[in-house]
Amino acid sequence: NIFLSFFDKEKNNWIFSSKIIKSNNTQLLSAILRSFADADGTVTCTVKNNCHFSRRIAIYNKTKILLQQLQNILKKFNINCSIKIDRTARQDFIKGQLVNFPTTYSLRITNYKNLKIFKDKIGFKIKRKSNKLEDIIKSYKHIGREYQTEDYYKVLSLYKKFNNCR
Repeated sequence: NIFLSFFDKEKNNWIFSSKIIKSNNTQLLSAILRSFADADGTVTCTVKNNCHFSRRIAIYNKTKILLQQLQNILKKFNINCSIKIDRTARQDFIKGQLVNFPTTYSLRITNYKNLKIFKDKIGFKIKRKSNKLEDIIKSYKHIGREYQTEDYYKVLSLYKKFNNCR
C-alpha cells in the first residue's frame, strides 16, 4: 500500500516517515497538513462584547511526536505554532464500561500572520472550516503592525532584564 509508505510505527503510534519529513514538495506537504486539519482540527474564535479572542486553528492527536512533525512541516511554510496538552489521560465509565482515554495534545496556530499563511497556502477542504477561518481573519483590526507571541516573550524577558526601569 503506497499510503503506508508515508508512515513509520513508533511505540504503537503512527508517525511520518523520513521521506515525508525531508520532502520540500509544498503540494504534498500542504495536502498532508490540510488532511489533518480537516480530519482532526478545528477553527475557533471566542466573541465577547463584540470583541474577538482566542482565534486559532487547533489539530488534536494523542501522538505528540506526530504533532511535532506537523509543526516542523508548518515551519517550512513560515507558520509558527505551539503544542499544548489539551487533556490529560483519564478513565471514565461509558455505558457501564471503564474506558481509558489517553493524553491528548493540540497543535495551535494563532495570530493574523500565521492564520493568513495557513489560509493562503494550505487551507481547508471542508467549507464550514474554510468559511470560519475567513471570518476570523477578517475580524482582525488592521492597524499596520503584526505581533507574534515570540515578540511578547522577548519584550517580557527584556523588561525583567532591565529590572523594570523607566
